[in-house]
Amino acid sequence: MLLPLNFPARRSIALGRFFGAGRTRCGSLGALVCLLLAITVARPLAADDLLVLVDGSERKGTITAISSEGWITLDGVAEAIELQQLRGVSRTVEKLKNSKATAHVHTIGGGRILATSVTLGSDGCEFSWALSKGDEKLKLPLEVVRAICFAPNDTSKPAGEALQKALGNIAGVQDRLLVKSGDNVQALDGLFISVDDQEIKFEWKNKTRTLPRSRAYAVVLAGVAAAKPKDGQCLISLRDGSTLLGTLESLADGQLKLRPADQVSFSLPWTDIVGFSVRSNRIRYISEMTPKKVVEQTIVGLKRPWRRNQSVDGRPLTLGKKKFNSGLGVHSYCSLAYDVPAGFNLLTATIGIDDEATGGDCLFIVLADGKEKFRRRVRRSDKPFEMRVDVSGAKQVSLVVEPGADLDFSDHADWCDARLIKATPKKTKR
Repeated sequence: MLLPLNFPARRSIALGRFFGAGRTRCGSLGALVCLLLAITVARPLAADDLLVLVDGSERKGTITAISSEGWITLDGVAEAIELQQLRGVSRTVEKLKNSKATAHVHTIGGGRILATSVTLGSDGCEFSWALSKGDEKLKLPLEVVRAICFAPNDTSKPAGEALQKALGNIAGVQDRLLVKSGDNVQALDGLFISVDDQEIKFEWKNKTRTLPRSRAYAVVLAGVAAAKPKDGQCLISLRDGSTLLGTLESLADGQLKLRPADQVSFSLPWTDIVGFSVRSNRIRYISEMTPKKVVEQTIVGLKRPWRRNQSVDGRPLTLGKKKFNSGLGVHSYCSLAYDVPAGFNLLTATIGIDDEATGGDCLFIVLADGKEKFRRRVRRSDKPFEMRVDVSGAKQVSLVVEPGADLDFSDHADWCDARLIKATPKKTKR
């Protein structure tokens, strides 16, 4: 059951009930069948949850509760696990085939709701989705909504680039309307008045314009910061394909309570949760840090500067056909030095030569305060290697890639998912 959102008084919006509890009348035998069906529907699938810890290790178990202090209880396990010790949780929950989504509602912090209908007014964004009960609609305040894409299946490059550019304009003081114009998308800056199922009212050049919604690709709201996830927040994945970012407040009585923004909170049925990733305060991704010193040299190869979250050729980081969202792409010779935050004592990464390279032979080296802690020769034909380096007490670490036997030809080296990890905290009694 989805509980009402708790908003400030100036934007008090009630969401109503999410799942209704219907009643079915049956005969004596039918009653038993109906009861069994009701129990089956109400209970989550009988399967373990997979918990991935910050150091990459895994644990399986059935999550029964999460306390407001952030401790996870597993069925039959006496010792609780701290939420901040997790990278994420995946669950065996049957997904919905959401083929009726007509719009994507982008929320602050990277969430995305797959809506089957959506309207926008001065009091908020009202929508329904595959998880709605009947004709029920939900409403979010404008402070939470980042953008609405009315053509989510449009994969054309101009449309995607126009939307990403608009989303990146967090300093803009005007709303932006993206209008389809042949194979291109035109951007208009102004002020939204309303959006319904048929048309969009938009103030442009001091005049109110009306546009058929079928011509609009997306609307992007101004004054809504594209905030990066904060420590402690979780990106919740639902079985209809939607995602919501927020602070996980608790799990009790089959309801997961999430706070996506200040003074905004709601509950979701645990049976609708496919999993969630945790923005743990015990992880620092190297790609989000700024190197204190960079040294790059070439011998015979073309000079290719290091990149964040991309290979040196600007493609997705890929090792062994697996793509990584986080990491560093470098070309030998390259040395990147980073300060180590207090309390972080482990450096981990998946290393290798990117799949884009035709060859490659280099040395991956880790230095801690100038002392060598790790060295491994890697060739293009090698499988990705899971690196774990103890950097306890170090104030600075350096990630170094040196040319191997083939000089620096095709040395497209990747430090995928590179991260610093803080020591496991002392056990706390629940």
